[in-house]
Amino acid sequence: MPMNQRGIRGLRLADRVLAVTVGEEQQALLQYRTNCFLVKRKCLCGADFHRGHERCAGLHGVIRLSREEQVARRKMRRELGLQPGWQLPRYDFLINIGQARRVAKVLLRIKRRLKQQHAYGKQESDVQE
Repeated sequence: MPMNQRGIRGLRLADRVLAVTVGEEQQALLQYRTNCFLVKRKCLCGADFHRGHERCAGLHGVIRLSREEQVARRKMRRELGLQPGWQLPRYDFLINIGQARRVAKVLLRIKRRLKQQHAYGKQESDVQE
């Protein structure tokens, strides 16, 4: 993350995730940043959920970037000097530019969808027994 993206009043060089009010949103963002978000869970498509899988069509987790955001993301990617093949995920980019709440809402929506699917699957297996 570029150093100029780490500005939180009172927390020098802290991740912007910490600026989000403590609670479910901040927890989801911290889990996402540390690759622990919904770890060991199955997606609606049947694949294991992992960081990056939030783009799965069944989850409706794709965040569309505006043209200006796309340009800023490319610029940030250049500034970070990422090696070929390395990505700057949309979610990380948006968190870095202060759009953490926007990302948190999508992460929580994904979490609810997977919980509902898990509960539904559990009910079906209880009926079959």
